[in-house]
Amino acid sequence: MRVLTFTSLFPNNVSSNLGGFIARRMTTWASAYGTNWTVVAPVPFFPPLPLASPWKKYSDVKDVEKYREWDVHHFRYAMVPQFGLPFQGHSMAFCTTRQVVRLSRLQGPFDILDAHFIYPDAFAAMKISRKLKIPLVVSARGSDINLYAQIASILPMIRNVLRSADAVIGVSEDLVEKMIRLGAPEKRCYHIPNGVDTHRFHPKGDNSRPKKDRLLAVGNIVPEKGFDNLLKAVAVLKSLHPEIELNIIGSGPHSDHLVSLCKSLEIESLVSFVGQVPHNEINAWFQKSGVFCLSSLREGNPNVVLEALASGLPVASTPAGGVPELIIENVNGAIASDFSVESLVAAIRKVLSREWSSEKIRGTISDRTWDKVAKEVNTVFQNLC
Repeated sequence: MRVLTFTSLFPNNVSSNLGGFIARRMTTWASAYGTNWTVVAPVPFFPPLPLASPWKKYSDVKDVEKYREWDVHHFRYAMVPQFGLPFQGHSMAFCTTRQVVRLSRLQGPFDILDAHFIYPDAFAAMKISRKLKIPLVVSARGSDINLYAQIASILPMIRNVLRSADAVIGVSEDLVEKMIRLGAPEKRCYHIPNGVDTHRFHPKGDNSRPKKDRLLAVGNIVPEKGFDNLLKAVAVLKSLHPEIELNIIGSGPHSDHLVSLCKSLEIESLVSFVGQVPHNEINAWFQKSGVFCLSSLREGNPNVVLEALASGLPVASTPAGGVPELIIENVNGAIASDFSVESLVAAIRKVLSREWSSEKIRGTISDRTWDKVAKEVNTVFQNLC
């Protein structure tokens, strides 16, 4: 079986953590089942000029590179920052189709086109699959459905992809249900959650207990992650739990705003902005924390929650996306009743109020390995060949 994965969310020489969950799913599949696997990971075109721009990094991405033993092709496409999203799918298709067809002629025909992120990636892949006359498998990840489907100019293109794809995969039941409502035929839909590396993420080996009131949050520092509400929750909790503290791992354009908010809430001594941490070091942070907090407004099936649970850390979360599918009350965490600060405070207090078994917490997701994910993905592929 020869599979071409098409996604802009894939690690490259500039952004090594980009799309790590996609890379893990597909490398596990390719190692176990794939006779031949190639990746096309389009990147926006940016001229190699000495300009100070967040887009300049794309000019440093190699045209072709190896991800372990597999080839990754970074074809360029035109994109207008901020205002070009409704045209991005068409541009991605127009700029990459000819190169993918040439790749197919050079390497031999592909059997399946595997696209991740419904728009713009899977929209472009839909046009490419028609040109190559091969089945299309699309995977939704979260904001492609939760956010982009709310944009009037993009919604028809998302509906077109979901109706046209030969198989539609959602990483949460919530996403699958939403895609069916958007027009995806139910018989072509599959629920395949993300996996977790239970060897990398695990409870601490000794019997030492972490500081119970030490909260941890991990994520890109952007508005949709809800860090504003988490900081406001800490401001409420400090009078109820005098030893409370919060570590935030991640970076993003909202960082300065959060620092200012800490000062106005008078909690700057309780909050540490850790910045980016290599993925292989995050388990140590889980192990020395008492509660993992997720304050997101939108989610798919967040890997970070799976990783926290695998590390034996209880989770307090908003009811975002597929997170409630992962949390069992009084076993591995608590879910807020809504997205308000008050509900988030209540969920965190519920977690802080009891003792937890790290092994029981880990047991709730211990069977969700990447090998199992690869097997489920392979079943979808085999059904189309």
